[in-house]
Amino acid sequence: MPSGVSLKKFAPISSKFTPARLRVPPLTRKELAEKFNLEKSNQFIAIVTAPAGYGKSTFLSQWYECYKNLGYAVAWLNLERSDNDPGQFLQYLIGAFQQVNSSLGERSKGMLLQTELAPYQLILESLLDDIRDFNEKIFLFIDDLHFINEKAVLEMIDRMMQFLPNHLYLVLACRYRPKLSFAGMKAEGKLVEFNQSDLGFSLLETQQFLTQLKKIHLKPEECKQLFHKTEGWPAGLQLVSIALEESENKHLFVQDFSGNDRDITDFLGETVLSSIGSELKKFIFQISILDRISLDLAFKVTANLNAKNLIQLIEKKELFYIPLDRQRKWFRFHHLFKDFLCQRFEQDSPEDFYEAHEKASQWFEEQGFMDEAIEFSLKVKNFSRAALLMSHYAIEAVSTLGKHLTWLRWSSQLPSSYMDQYPLIRIFYSQSLQMDHQYLKCQEEYNKVGEYIQKHLDPKSHGPSFNVKEFDLLRSIYEAMLAYRLFAFDQIELSRQKAEAWLNEWPKVKTAYSGGMQCILAIAYCMYGDFDKARYYGMISLKTAEDTKSYYGVIWTRVILGLTYLSEGNLAGAQKEYEICLNHLQKDAFYPTYCLPLVKMHLAEIYYERGEIDQAKNLTPKNFDSLSHLPYLQVILHYWEVYSRLLKKERKFSGLEKKLKELEVIGEEKIWLRLKYWAQAERIFLYLEQGKNKLALSLAKEAQFFSEDFSFLPLGSKEIVEDFTKVVRIKLMLVQGKHNESLKIIAERLQKLSNKKNFKNYLQTLLFKVQALFQLNRENEALRVLKQTLSLAVSRGFVQIFIEEGKNIQPLFKKLIPLREQIPEIFENGFFEKILQGLKIFEENQSETQEQHEDVIKLEAMEPLTKREKEILHSLDSDDSIKEISQKLFVSQNTLKTHLRNLYTKMSVKNRSGLLEKARRVGFLS
Repeated sequence: MPSGVSLKKFAPISSKFTPARLRVPPLTRKELAEKFNLEKSNQFIAIVTAPAGYGKSTFLSQWYECYKNLGYAVAWLNLERSDNDPGQFLQYLIGAFQQVNSSLGERSKGMLLQTELAPYQLILESLLDDIRDFNEKIFLFIDDLHFINEKAVLEMIDRMMQFLPNHLYLVLACRYRPKLSFAGMKAEGKLVEFNQSDLGFSLLETQQFLTQLKKIHLKPEECKQLFHKTEGWPAGLQLVSIALEESENKHLFVQDFSGNDRDITDFLGETVLSSIGSELKKFIFQISILDRISLDLAFKVTANLNAKNLIQLIEKKELFYIPLDRQRKWFRFHHLFKDFLCQRFEQDSPEDFYEAHEKASQWFEEQGFMDEAIEFSLKVKNFSRAALLMSHYAIEAVSTLGKHLTWLRWSSQLPSSYMDQYPLIRIFYSQSLQMDHQYLKCQEEYNKVGEYIQKHLDPKSHGPSFNVKEFDLLRSIYEAMLAYRLFAFDQIELSRQKAEAWLNEWPKVKTAYSGGMQCILAIAYCMYGDFDKARYYGMISLKTAEDTKSYYGVIWTRVILGLTYLSEGNLAGAQKEYEICLNHLQKDAFYPTYCLPLVKMHLAEIYYERGEIDQAKNLTPKNFDSLSHLPYLQVILHYWEVYSRLLKKERKFSGLEKKLKELEVIGEEKIWLRLKYWAQAERIFLYLEQGKNKLALSLAKEAQFFSEDFSFLPLGSKEIVEDFTKVVRIKLMLVQGKHNESLKIIAERLQKLSNKKNFKNYLQTLLFKVQALFQLNRENEALRVLKQTLSLAVSRGFVQIFIEEGKNIQPLFKKLIPLREQIPEIFENGFFEKILQGLKIFEENQSETQEQHEDVIKLEAMEPLTKREKEILHSLDSDDSIKEISQKLFVSQNTLKTHLRNLYTKMSVKNRSGLLEKARRVGFLS
């Protein structure tokens, strides 16, 4: 697991969070401003789409300043191509909101440290939660959205739009309509769109621009001519104004001027360049490769001692100079002009173009901005330098900052030979492929790293430049990743062996990787029931996590320690660990987003076991997405075990059945066969709960739960599946009346559990024994085992297991009530009363079952439903009106009403709701 370190620095300037500032005030456009008033129109999202040069940024900056002057909280974010990395995008998005209030997104910012296990969508949700708690209206402006093409980033923007806090207003500017879910928002009246026809200058605005702002006086017909030729294109008019200023005969220029957008740009670009000196022209070309320009950076790229004066001259001549900060230390060229310059620069001076990129890369490397340094080298295909930089940056970029998508993009540009030369790039390329679910390609690249390691294990193969220390680092990461991958695919025993071997081979490695290996051992031994070893490795892992500042390592290890206590039956010890976790989470921001639902889920489990159902419901995470991304199947199973038990208790059977079927599919797809078999077992228990014994037995046979051969399952997982398969068999045998056969399996499981000490499972098996003995009329023996089981559970606080498994032995519980003085320990702290109170639920359920049984008897005697009546009955189980049902079934409303009257008579009910309720009760509807 990667260690937690400080976040990567933001871009070298604050320009990401401020709109561009023009030296000359832009044209004020009051009519357009009225259309953009989101607050008055009760719309929350505005999207401005127009080609380059239509003044999107300029107008948005006016809008921004207007709201700012009115006292609103305003945030601004300029996007660039490099922001296609979801982690970087979130970093800047949080930074934009923190310009409004430094506390906004502080916890989300901390989560970015641990993106290995904190999905970006959930970090975004954490940020939105902060904004919801912020009591002021916020206007967020996002400029240059067209630079974003990465699906993961677009999905985050889409999610932000869909779950927009009710006091956040969003304004997006893009050259083209982005692939976002606008249709639904527009239908709801939350979205307003503007395009180039809205942003283009009118004839009046064209005249105002030329005469008032540019001080160029033309005849009215000449202004009109320029308006029609540029079609109100603001950038075209800006280019025209510069050319006119340099033209000796303005009237002749207007007459000769023609062309489309591209022609206008080329023609006027050439016109502008021909009007400036050779030194300034060369300087402009050299710095045109930069997205942002400062004096220091410009000097580095050009080596021109006159750089300061040349920048002042660019500003003075208004050569598409756009300042980016209040201090005017940073500026950029207009995108359109920049694109034109770069294209010309590369065509006319390819060697100088290459050299400028190399110098820019060097400057960014010197400043510690490795992303930009690598990007500039890749742009000119200097793979040698890019690969060297990537090898130095690999651990921080991927393992610490989680820049998986960026690493995929960079690595895919490198020829394979460079990854052969720098295998550290390849190992993290493999990891990034796995995070992107490209498993086959991941395995291919991972195998290449293994071949490289195998080849160089012999010192004789080392050349003079061979770095032994770097080679050992590569080996340690390679072997650690293998242990992680095995564990993620539920290869528990193989993963444990690899983790143990890793710790033996790399005893002096004090990184989060060592903590990760100790963590794997801790959870593996916990699953095996060897709790002494689980605690031992858990405590070592905790120390390593604290030493390496692996924030999620601290929480994760404490969760495992809590899980160890929970499995032992020590609810109090487990609760203590989880409450320590909660205390950490409340004090510090540097924890991944999965931590809180993970800890709450385990606390919910403790409350549930104690029979404190309301507290368990309140703590159980409602959004499983917060945990489902984790590569640890054991966590997912714990969540679903608690959640399914809660749903069964609330008798939400259909919803649970649907979800269990989905989990079976997930288990198949992710090669998590243990999840698949667990979900099938839970479905069997669900059917038994509803009295659908034949369905339960059929599924058990289909899932091969009566087979003894699970050898195809991985070690570790195999033993666990075999264990809950025994539970399935026991429950089915008890239902079928095969009590003697069930006692044999019960005895085997008790023997195993007495060694493994999994307390809850041990209690459950004892209760199975009580049920079997009771059904065999060995009541005294059953009573003795029940008393033994209660005595074991009372000191630990386990209540719910008796309620779940005790419905078939209620007479035995009733016989214990008069024995308070003989067995006072089970009556301590209201323990036994809680069980009795819970069992009343089953008495009520039994009365419901009796009512259902009586209904079935009555219905058996009635006239059967016709095919049409059955169709109508199923159609009624919807929100459709009588008119809509008649249209769907192609019958008249009168005919439909006749069928309804017949249904009411046959089912002995008076109305639609009564009909549906009874139809469900007797099984006509699910």
